[in-house]
Amino acid sequence: MKRTDTQIHFIELLLTLDYLLHNTDENNPATQQKICAYAQKYNLKYSGGKAGDDIKRQRISNCLSFLEDISIKYPDALPFILETTESGKYYIEQRNGLDNNQVAQVLAALKNDKYTSEEDAEFLMENILNTFSTSDENSKKIMDEFNLLNRGVKKYCGDALKNAEIIRKAYQEKKLVKVKSKFSFTKNYTWHRVCFIKQYDGKLFAFLLPLKKTISRTGIELRSYIFEPITNIDILKSNKMSDYLCDDFEDNRDLNELYKATNPRIASFYKSLDEFVSRQLLRQEKNLITITFIFSSKNLHLIKRNFEEHFGEKLSYSYVKVTFDKNASNVLFLDSRGRKYIKASENEAHLCCGTIKANINTFAHWYFDCLNSNEIPNFARKIDIISPSSLKSRIASLAVRSFTNVYYLLSKEERTKMLTNFARFNQFHLDKLETSIKTQKIKNEDYENKRKNRKLKSD
Repeated sequence: MKRTDTQIHFIELLLTLDYLLHNTDENNPATQQKICAYAQKYNLKYSGGKAGDDIKRQRISNCLSFLEDISIKYPDALPFILETTESGKYYIEQRNGLDNNQVAQVLAALKNDKYTSEEDAEFLMENILNTFSTSDENSKKIMDEFNLLNRGVKKYCGDALKNAEIIRKAYQEKKLVKVKSKFSFTKNYTWHRVCFIKQYDGKLFAFLLPLKKTISRTGIELRSYIFEPITNIDILKSNKMSDYLCDDFEDNRDLNELYKATNPRIASFYKSLDEFVSRQLLRQEKNLITITFIFSSKNLHLIKRNFEEHFGEKLSYSYVKVTFDKNASNVLFLDSRGRKYIKASENEAHLCCGTIKANINTFAHWYFDCLNSNEIPNFARKIDIISPSSLKSRIASLAVRSFTNVYYLLSKEERTKMLTNFARFNQFHLDKLETSIKTQKIKNEDYENKRKNRKLKSD
């Protein structure tokens, strides 16, 4: 059935508007020739101005002029503004100010976000694509850009995603969430407030404070906060939301006061939660390393207590098997099945392997303080650092500086004890200590001679 002239005019007007909306911007303005060629997509005949064409270039020109007129007359009534280039060609700015590449970036962000489920990502991507592009050709351009940006990230699923959703909800709505402490002796789930959520190394971390401070069975005050990836936090499992998520018992709770009440030792150094987070927690999290050390199981209670009092967290340790080799030093290694072994002498057959994720300087200062502690006799002989190998040198250098400064202020017995502890380190550091002590002795003698000369002159 042949179309009437009125029908053809309507089709040409709609075709012109469709092309402008989905295929033009400032860098890609419309031309009459391109719009006419675009008509073939809708099975309209156009062969370059020959007889029998369904679309005429002159009428397309009239459509463009008409759209420009109504755009000027009714700028607030239309969802677009028809613009012209310096050469007089027409275009419409991309809707919502996003071009194809920007839409593709939004799609890729959803697809690459490991905390958005595959199902949710597909649903959102489809809706965004439908909103920003109703043309198959335009959609194909966007998806081509998207495929270049898609990294194929493996997403979290199941309980991990549910955890993330609950922690986000608790943070945004200032609710309490019932979670388990990281300390094994604390079996019950307790209410916590989510203070903040931060991104670290591609993971979302949450910082939570309990409503009461954590005390060990022996009365030691432990670190009373949780700073973990949100997918790792152990939230109470229940089909009833009120069992693990509820309104705070206290209106407008002051998180700074909660921090001071639950972590008084930390608060004595860092007066506010913001100061602790910015100066200590966040700064150290970027420089944490896993430190491994071994010690005799006979000294487990002693070392465990000292460790937990100093770091305020549970000592993570395991018993390790031993292979006897009197000629070898203590070396941690794995066999073909991944089991841990220690080369040791017969009198060190029962060993524990401890680990901590800490700042290397923080651990070095703890170890060094223990060398001089009267609470742990011969501490240096009770623990051996396995990794990182550079840690022993760091501690030895720290000891050289400290021992040199106080050497001549110590009694003979104290010097003997100090040198006995220092014998733990290698010959290089022993030589360095001996040189430093001699240098300090020369400085002391020089200072004493100058003091005596000044006194003689004054007399």
